[in-house]
Amino acid sequence: DGDLNDETQTKQIENYIANQVDMIMVDPITFDGSSVALNKAVDAGIPIIIYDGYWNEGAEKAITTVTWDQKATGTLTGEYFINYIRENCGGKATIVELTNAVSTHCQERFVGLHEVFDASGCEIEIIGLYDSEGNREKAYNAITAVVEPFDFVISDVDNGAQGAVAALQMVGNTDVKVLSMGAYGKEPFSLLYNEDPNYLACLNVDAWVLAQWIIDGAIDHFEGKAVPTQTNIDLFVVDSSNVTDFWSDFE
Repeated sequence: DGDLNDETQTKQIENYIANQVDMIMVDPITFDGSSVALNKAVDAGIPIIIYDGYWNEGAEKAITTVTWDQKATGTLTGEYFINYIRENCGGKATIVELTNAVSTHCQERFVGLHEVFDASGCEIEIIGLYDSEGNREKAYNAITAVVEPFDFVISDVDNGAQGAVAALQMVGNTDVKVLSMGAYGKEPFSLLYNEDPNYLACLNVDAWVLAQWIIDGAIDHFEGKAVPTQTNIDLFVVDSSNVTDFWSDFE
């Protein structure tokens, strides 16, 4: 775990190089923060697979990049949100946003989100942008500290969304709705299946599909087969109406 720190991740990559590993699979914290170390790996003949995020030299030097369209993540979430507030809130909404400031690809999600907001014609007020660092406790504390009235929380990652849900439940607030721009698994999908009053929707990032493309890329590389330069997994917005299409393990 690079712990959202380029220096830590760089040291880890350098350690793998020293240990002469056969391949390095890495989720870069930023586009270029570990470039020096990754280039050392390439020079040492160690193949690189990038996943989740991006490496600014990945198209030329990595075996493959397995990720998803970060801007489209925000776009899809934004389109769902706009349709929701038009149908349920008269096209008006006050929002708190939870972000992960150090993550460049998380920031792209908000670019897509805000472009949809700007083109919507809806009355949207963002009263706060808080850096939860992808941490539930920090998201919980951020939402607890908001004193102005708000209607929605939109988080770039699900740890932030879950922290927000916990903060709202702690004070018995069942009116504010939370959206996550990246989630997968029993926890978020169970909330949707049970129609949790706070957890409204999430952008489905299927970890199994992501992992399959990563492993397939590694196998194809070692077997001398062609590997695509980049693969973007499919994205879907999930709410209570369609959650059973993506997850069946409900109690």
